[in-house]
Amino acid sequence: MTRWLFVLTLCLLPAFATPSGEPQMRAIWVDGFNEGIKTPEQVDTLLARVRQAGLNAVVVQVRKSADAYYNSHYEPRASDIAEGFDPLAYLIQKAHGVKPYIQVHTWLNTCAVGRNRHPRSLQSRFPNYLSLSDMGEDYDGEATKIDPGHPGAADWTFRTYLDVIRHYDVDGIHFDFVRYGGERWGYNPVSVQRYNERRGRPEGFPFFKSERFKQWRRDQVTALVRKTYLYAWTVNPKVLVSAATITWGNGPETDDAWTRAAAYSRVYQDWRGWMEEGILDWNIPMCYYNEQKHARWLDNWMRFVKDHQYRHYAAVGLGNFLNPIEDTLKQLQRVWEPTPRGNKPRGVCFYSYATTNTDAEGKEQKHNPAFYEALGKAFGGWVPVPPAMWKEKPVNGHIKGTILHADTLDPADHTLVVLKGMGQEREQYVDGTGFFGFVHLPPGEYRLTVQPRGAKALTLKVKVEAGKVTTCNLLLGDTGAKRVKNLAELSRLPEGTQVLLTEWAVTSGMPGTTGDFQLGEVTVRIPGELPLPFLAGDVVTVMGTLRRENGQVVIDGAKAVLVDMLPRR
Repeated sequence: MTRWLFVLTLCLLPAFATPSGEPQMRAIWVDGFNEGIKTPEQVDTLLARVRQAGLNAVVVQVRKSADAYYNSHYEPRASDIAEGFDPLAYLIQKAHGVKPYIQVHTWLNTCAVGRNRHPRSLQSRFPNYLSLSDMGEDYDGEATKIDPGHPGAADWTFRTYLDVIRHYDVDGIHFDFVRYGGERWGYNPVSVQRYNERRGRPEGFPFFKSERFKQWRRDQVTALVRKTYLYAWTVNPKVLVSAATITWGNGPETDDAWTRAAAYSRVYQDWRGWMEEGILDWNIPMCYYNEQKHARWLDNWMRFVKDHQYRHYAAVGLGNFLNPIEDTLKQLQRVWEPTPRGNKPRGVCFYSYATTNTDAEGKEQKHNPAFYEALGKAFGGWVPVPPAMWKEKPVNGHIKGTILHADTLDPADHTLVVLKGMGQEREQYVDGTGFFGFVHLPPGEYRLTVQPRGAKALTLKVKVEAGKVTTCNLLLGDTGAKRVKNLAELSRLPEGTQVLLTEWAVTSGMPGTTGDFQLGEVTVRIPGELPLPFLAGDVVTVMGTLRRENGQVVIDGAKAVLVDMLPRR
């Protein structure tokens, strides 16, 4: 009897697509801990179910524990895929090559890296990158995480996202676990040292409830998101940047209540600020609530999400894994309802593909065909994902840059950058890698003032063009090395000259984390092992000693720093 009542309920539910067929994101999260994309057969099944359900996007996990379900240039392959099979490449081929078109958004766990023991993994090579509690623990009860306040950890993580954008035709990249583990976390010694230097504090731990230390941790997470966003635009402007963001508990009932929400106050994920700044294209808050227990909490969060999209988009993340199918459909109906301010979301995303629903006893059901069928009936036909007009027809531009000390090529940490012009006035400190960036600026001429700690400020003019990222890299101070602009100039210098090559493109990358790489006809030789190799298309600044070996120009004993990336062809 229960089964027949449920079928009748499905038949009576209206389709939720707007009458005009208005574009909506209709996505589903596909996690890496269950069946999804690990074999060609799993991919084919996934896409068949997605198309049956009337969905138009998959958010598929390709990095779960600092491993890769794709051919990574940096991290080891996941242990549960066959040698020679590239799950991401096959998924893209099948999602894009068959109608209707399915967008592929690559979900990489950001700070959560688990306990991957592969000798090439981040955890094995650089345990000093991990986030620690004030008691020295590296596991927060949820996951082992990196600390984005450690410059090496932030650089590694940012480059894993760009590795995907540079080598795959993805529609988007997706942050998850882009946060700290809790308010007592963030005590990585390097991050704490940087904080103490910034604040002029003596050595030692800041109190975890210090408002300044809380803001420091928010700033580290935000800096990682901002840098990834601007480099993504540089390499492929059409790639969409999204994040699975935290809700937890009851939703804010006023704008001011946001600062008391867990995302902001406990794990230092200021996603409302990211949307206001414009460093996410899609915000996908994880509004995972049991309909019978916490429907009001869900509704409060949905209202807040809809009212805080600013100039970009939000999709409501629903926890179908917590609910019977009929309750998920009730929640889906409310997703599209406007707020009292008249705002609607531009999409919905379901968690998860694998765990589709709970049964009458509350037990989780895996890959229940009735779930995909119910969504297909509810949506009533495929629609496209809304175009991101700020990317399709941009009217604003952006600025990014890296500031280094000329004598060492070390990042100029704690340097304040102030931007003024075209009615804008913004400022930020560079991050631990020396990076700064300003997004969505009206075209025109700006004045950029760089204020290094303990040194004289310098000001320069920067031109912003619509749809473009203007890169403004700077070297501070003097250096004894000879600055060289091109190969002809380099060839005229005597052997043994200390040289500085600024913003040269890598033409042939390193085979691993040791060895040579090429800048055209120039070989760069770096002593020791690097955390990550340089790849073709990286733009680097290099300092070292000029040598000649068998007629080949060599920069020996070199130090190289990534300062840009070339656009994807």
